[in-house]
Amino acid sequence: MVYVDFTVKEDDGAAWYESGKIVINLRWLNFDWEVENYILECIIHEYIEHVMGLGHRAASYAEKIVRGLLLETGKTVEIGEEGRMLSFREQAKVEFTKLWMS
Repeated sequence: MVYVDFTVKEDDGAAWYESGKIVINLRWLNFDWEVENYILECIIHEYIEHVMGLGHRAASYAEKIVRGLLLETGKTVEIGEEGRMLSFREQAKVEFTKLWMS
């Protein structure tokens, strides 16, 4: 099990993984509207990099995908011969599968 903890530290990064928990530094938040996306991106990044062990490059790539999906709704993805609208969850699965297969 992975726990999530929050802190406020002046000279640390956005988030890190230590002793089985993801620590998110709230120091870098500027606006209330960015809280949800910031926390989601931090958790995804640290989980992929450290818990799954896929490294910083894969975590950064996944974080960019999630950021794009959060900003872009109603994206059409080609499935087979016909395109259809995918939900956020389906879009994320498609993008993570592409990452995993690359």
